[in-house]
Amino acid sequence: WHGKAFLVEALVLLAFLEIPHLRPVPESPEGAIRVAVMNTQYQRTDPDELSAEITAVAPDVVVLAETTRDEATAVASATGLTITGPPIKTGGSGVAVLMREAATVGPQLRAGLHQLPVVDKQGVTVVGVHTVAPVNGRQIQLWTHDFEQLRSVTEGTAPLIMAGDFNAGVLHPTFRSLGLRDCAPRTPTWPSFAAVLRIDHILVRPEASCGASGAFRVSGTDHVGVWADVIPRSD
Repeated sequence: WHGKAFLVEALVLLAFLEIPHLRPVPESPEGAIRVAVMNTQYQRTDPDELSAEITAVAPDVVVLAETTRDEATAVASATGLTITGPPIKTGGSGVAVLMREAATVGPQLRAGLHQLPVVDKQGVTVVGVHTVAPVNGRQIQLWTHDFEQLRSVTEGTAPLIMAGDFNAGVLHPTFRSLGLRDCAPRTPTWPSFAAVLRIDHILVRPEASCGASGAFRVSGTDHVGVWADVIPRSD
């Protein structure tokens, strides 16, 4: 009986953690930047659902991983956002950063396989993240390289938002070494059909504030989307 009770409690906990965001989504407080993240699994997401969910969240910044120029353009057109940053890579390795206002393209990081685009949003550095999945020796090297690149951005003191698919969580010392706090909900994000790993994050400097957050689902992808309000400290 105790084993069955534990199993039931575990299933209830998982179900609770995977609840999509409550509607209506609250408005962002003044001074907050609302960020949304979704890995589209090589454009397998339903485009109408994806645009509808992003519209419902009403973010200021969207990071799409495993995307293409065509997909990002369609989402931007449907949501009133603008594609910023460097050209999006082809072949599904692209990472797109969409924003409500135009942004300045910053010095770019040398990603191992995907992209780590850097843009400036009114004095806030925004890094779109998709690190290599550390599934074998070579990819662990690339994953480590990606985190070295990300760590180089944290060395400054300017307001910072780092968001996307990190292929890592709090159990990874390499992830914790970034020294940032996570504003995303505690919802497991992968694999979406029975999510147990929390690998999609919205990171800010420790002195920044986190506000409301939530999760959302879109058909076709193996990731759960997340969003959060962040208030970077301005000196």
